[in-house]
Amino acid sequence: MSYKSFLILQLVVEKEGISQHDIGQRLGLSKVQVSRLLDLLEDEAMVVRIPGNEDSREKNIYSTKVAKRNCTIWNLEIEQMLKKSLKEISSELCMKGIDFLNSWHNSLKAIIS
Repeated sequence: MSYKSFLILQLVVEKEGISQHDIGQRLGLSKVQVSRLLDLLEDEAMVVRIPGNEDSREKNIYSTKVAKRNCTIWNLEIEQMLKKSLKEISSELCMKGIDFLNSWHNSLKAIIS
């Protein structure tokens, strides 16, 4: 799975029913990029597209149980890898890493909200 696909999946899990348009806007991706990445995620049974109530041309995206489970597992694995890595480095570098992660986390929160 590509990094962009991972970001889309994380966004969909956090914002069930998000539109393809909103995904593109929040992640800075074109309509074509979003559509192609969603095709791949749909092929992997990670998301489903459901026509919107107001405009059937607009699709709302929902995650599957598989996607939710995988995101939980991946996030735990990432957290474990980071903890292990942080134990093996100096406290100064550790603080820089924490600052970076906080910044990254805040950026993701801004995208999602």
